[in-house]
Amino acid sequence: MAPYGVVVKEAASELLFRAIRAVMGGQTWIGRETVSDLVHYMRGQQTAAEPPKFRLTPREQQVVAAVVSGLTNKDIARQFKVSERHDQAPRLHIFDKLGVSNRLELALVALDHDLVDRRQPLGV
Repeated sequence: MAPYGVVVKEAASELLFRAIRAVMGGQTWIGRETVSDLVHYMRGQQTAAEPPKFRLTPREQQVVAAVVSGLTNKDIARQFKVSERHDQAPRLHIFDKLGVSNRLELALVALDHDLVDRRQPLGV
């Protein structure tokens, strides 16, 4: 899938240029406001069903937090001192556990199910 980006039309020029550079670098860019809007929408669509039990390991929780904070795959691999290729398998395992298929869905599920500490600032 080709990288894409979403930026709200009221975004500052600097943010727009950061988004363009990220997409040109092969990343997917979703502006903070957009993710927030999607989370609010998804919460409105939820039923009273019991929240799923994901059983993430502590390391998987750290990777989820890194994705939600906006780190790139390269940054995550660097943070955990592994090669980017070695980092891909655990991320795909996390995708399977959470039932998601990309980083945006992972971030939305993580925020929606309080899998990350919301007091931590989100990096964009």
